[in-house]
Amino acid sequence: MNLLATTFRVTTPLFLGGADNQNSAELRLSSIKGMLRFWWRALAYASNGNDMQAIRAKENKIFGCSDQEVGQGSFLMRLASCEPDKPQIKAQHDLPFDFDKPYMAGARYLGFGVVKAYGRDMGSLQRPCIAPPFSFCIEFISREPFDPMFVYALKIMGLLGGIGSKMRKGYGSLTLVSLTGDRVEPWNRPQAAETFIKYVRDILVPLKEFPAFQNGLPHYTAFNRDSRIVILTESSGTDYLAGLKLLNGIGMQLQKYRCWGFQGHVNDLPTEENFKYDHGWFRHIIGVEAMDKPPPADFHPRRAVFGLPHNYQKRIADKDIRKVMVTTSDRKKSDRRASPLILHIHAYDNDRYAAVVTILPTMFLPQSLKIKANGRDVPPAIDYSVLDEFVDGFEGKAGAKKSTRYFPYRRPVFP
Repeated sequence: MNLLATTFRVTTPLFLGGADNQNSAELRLSSIKGMLRFWWRALAYASNGNDMQAIRAKENKIFGCSDQEVGQGSFLMRLASCEPDKPQIKAQHDLPFDFDKPYMAGARYLGFGVVKAYGRDMGSLQRPCIAPPFSFCIEFISREPFDPMFVYALKIMGLLGGIGSKMRKGYGSLTLVSLTGDRVEPWNRPQAAETFIKYVRDILVPLKEFPAFQNGLPHYTAFNRDSRIVILTESSGTDYLAGLKLLNGIGMQLQKYRCWGFQGHVNDLPTEENFKYDHGWFRHIIGVEAMDKPPPADFHPRRAVFGLPHNYQKRIADKDIRKVMVTTSDRKKSDRRASPLILHIHAYDNDRYAAVVTILPTMFLPQSLKIKANGRDVPPAIDYSVLDEFVDGFEGKAGAKKSTRYFPYRRPVFP
């Protein structure tokens, strides 16, 4: 038997549960396995030459498949320990983590759907969660030696990823603290940015040698020539809110960049109005304000790049609220498109943290789907530079009156 022993640390609130996830939260091995499968697939694209049949066959052999000819995967998982034994579970409607405070607006914004972001009961949980920070150990057992790509997936999940609801928004962030095992060199988490960058590049740079890596956007979420990883900022803190406070800062910047605001302000700061045409289109189609240059029939908002559905709303009068939903053309096939921007809070140690963003551009929708905007099915015209502008800032772009840098001390990781 071959054994891998791993220790993970959760740095931000973890929204994860089983069938009754509205009333209880729990650590689930199946969810961890699912995310490990996601990162394995993201790494496997380039080395398998975009051969979907080969990728699927290898994936099913490792992780298992309902097909009777494949059946169970090549390894078993066991939760060896969890510290503390029973992590604190916050009850629904509680106000933990200072979520109700004005300075936590960014955390509420990123937690929309699991945290009440606005209005009455602002800051209350809409789903219970497990409070950070806490650690747990998982053992992986296999009759065959573990494939190197499987070990890389474990590492990259613990460097860039998380588990649970709102994982892409930085909740449930995982840090792989240690990895040991048979035929595997012992591995410990990076203690500084320089080591973090080296660890990520050791895994990803070899992928650049494969032709498929350079062949444009893949058909599913995978690392490719247009992928980016950046350390946005770092901070220190010894309290249990340290990771969440760092995530909150990223959320504040993202909200300022994306949002139109209310009465000219976003979180008491003057709105930047970076996406005037998107909002002009919305006001035009609901008949509130005509545009000097009406949008073309195949227009959809630039901010669709952040994922679908993408909603607009404006109150005209007390009982007159106009809404427009930008979504997929066939919601029975797929009613959403996850964001290609993945946020992660990494723990260098127990009191130093880094906020990391991963951008994974891919074909935005399957060829059978389009974007439905204002009742029309339009082909996706996705502008990934919208995400780059958030990370890098801009000079006079998108309606800005002056140069804007959201993360002046950012550090590139990859490429």
